[in-house]
Amino acid sequence: MTVGLKDLLPPLATLVSVIAGFGGVVWSLRAARQNQESKRAFDAYDAYLALCFEYPKLANGQLVNQGFSLPDRYEDGSDEFYKYEWFVARLLVAAEQILSAVPKDKEWKDTIWSQVRKHSEYIQQPYFARRIQIYSDPLRSIICDVKTKYPSKSTQEPK
Repeated sequence: MTVGLKDLLPPLATLVSVIAGFGGVVWSLRAARQNQESKRAFDAYDAYLALCFEYPKLANGQLVNQGFSLPDRYEDGSDEFYKYEWFVARLLVAAEQILSAVPKDKEWKDTIWSQVRKHSEYIQQPYFARRIQIYSDPLRSIICDVKTKYPSKSTQEPK
């Protein structure tokens, strides 16, 4: 009994169809995951932008123009300063979510960088520097880059 090419073609075609189908499923799952991660990033940023809209004076990062200055020590802060601190914390949580969802996306990293830049005076204060270790390496890298490019003129030493 001799097996000819015409005998091998139907099983081979079936095998190719199965492999192609499996590849299509894998591609679809990967695309769905990327869409989900992208939506997660947009949702995190959208929540942060809603906060910016609600508190524009905190969002712009220009502390001096807001009627309060950075305290000498953490304990010396006003209620308004503590609101600002929580505002920056919300920014950084959104940044963490975005960096986790889309870690290789340069546009998102640039967006985060520009938002962190607005708060560069605050992030360079000693009481913030003591807490920087709670953030992920990618976010710390952005924070450090901002600090390097925009060194504070008012960084105060802890008392």
